[in-house]
Amino acid sequence: MYTIACDLREEKSGSSGQLALHASRRVERIVAAPSGVHMPDQERTDDEIDRLHREILTAVTCADPPYPVQVGVDAALLARYFERFADQAVSITRQLDYVVTGDTGRRES
Repeated sequence: MYTIACDLREEKSGSSGQLALHASRRVERIVAAPSGVHMPDQERTDDEIDRLHREILTAVTCADPPYPVQVGVDAALLARYFERFADQAVSITRQLDYVVTGDTGRRES
């Protein structure tokens, strides 16, 4: 068994998982009550998961890591899955917002 570097431990992957869980629960509430769409909340969560994803990728690309390559690959993949999950939550929220308001949220310049 290998010790995962502190940069890859729960504070990053656990935070990503918790944020993804919050995003999914928010989608669940929005599906149940579409009038309560809150795009800024989903987008903030997505931005935070994107930030954590970048931090994990930075940590796993360090020279001479104290863990096997497979551990770094697993951490990078897990971070990527959480990042895509959050992207999908934003997409669902945007689509439901459009159904409720008829507004795409995009402004013409």
